[in-house]
Amino acid sequence: MLGMRPARHALTVFALTALALSVAACAEQADPLDDDDGAVPPGPSGGGGNIAGPGADLAVVSLSWSPEGPSPGAPVVLSAEVRNDGDRRVELVVAFRVEGAVLATVQAGQVAPGATERVQIGNPWVVPAPGTWRLEAMVDPGDHLLEEDEDNNRLERALEVPGADAPGLPPVDAAPPRAPADAGAPPDPVNPPDAGAAPDPANPPDPANPPDPVDPPPPLDPPAPVDPPAPVDPPPAPSCPCDPRWDNTCFYPAGVGCEATEPGGFCDPDGNGDHFDADWIRGYFDYRTRCGEPGNRGDGDGDHGDHG
Repeated sequence: MLGMRPARHALTVFALTALALSVAACAEQADPLDDDDGAVPPGPSGGGGNIAGPGADLAVVSLSWSPEGPSPGAPVVLSAEVRNDGDRRVELVVAFRVEGAVLATVQAGQVAPGATERVQIGNPWVVPAPGTWRLEAMVDPGDHLLEEDEDNNRLERALEVPGADAPGLPPVDAAPPRAPADAGAPPDPVNPPDAGAAPDPANPPDPANPPDPVDPPPPLDPPAPVDPPAPVDPPPAPSCPCDPRWDNTCFYPAGVGCEATEPGGFCDPDGNGDHFDADWIRGYFDYRTRCGEPGNRGDGDGDHGDHG
C-alpha cells in the first residue's frame, strides 16, 4: 500500500498542470485584441466604412464668403471653420455645396483634438444671377467617421444677391386732349374761316380795268449740295468668350457676347434676367463645342462642381 502513494501523487500533479494550460488557452481565445497600446482596430480597407470609433466628433462652426455682398457675375470664395470636439486626431474633409450641388471637396489633412481649422475652396464660385442662393459646408461628406454627434457635421446659410434697379423716371399721367379754339361758337356763314371777305355788290369789279397782276416771288436758290457722311464701319460683333473658370455657357452673365445668355436665349428663355430656367445641359455641351474640354482645375473628383 505504501508503494502506491508516489504514483497517486504524480497523477494529481499531471491533472492540475493540464487544467491550468486549458484555462490559459481559453482566456487567450476570448480576448485576441487585448494589445498593450490600447489602439482601436482599423476599419475595413478601401474606404466606405467607419474608420474611427467612439470619441471622434467634428463640428462645422461657421460658414462665410468673400466678398460679403457680391453682385451677379462676381467671383466668391467660400470658407468654413471646423472644430474637433473629439479626443483623437482625425482626417479633415469638407464639401462645399451650392443649391445642393457639390461645388468643391477639400482635404485639409489631420486636425488635433480641441483644434479649429479654417478651410476654403481653391477656385472661386461665380454668382450666376441675382436671387437667394443656398450655401452649405459639410464635414466628413463620405460618412467615414463614426462620430458621437452626426448632427453638427453640416452648416447651411442663405446668400442674398440683389438685382440691378431698372433705370428711368416714374410714369407721368397723360394730359387730357386739348379742345380746339372756339369749339363752342357756331361757324359764320358770311365769313367762314380762311374764306376772305364777301364781294361788295354795290362796287363790282371793272372788267376794262383789271387789277395789276402781282409779280410772282423770285424762285428760291436751290440748296447747296451736302456731302454724304462717310460710311462708318460697324463695330465688330462680340464673340462668346471661353473663360477657363467656367465649364457651362449659362454661367456667363448677359452682355458679354453670348447670344444664349441674352433675354430669350436658351440660358434665359423667359427674358427676366436670371438663369433659373436655363437649359443647363445645352449650356454644358455648347461650351465644349466652342471652347473644347476644360482642364482639370478642381479637386479631381470628376463632378465639375468645383469649377468656380
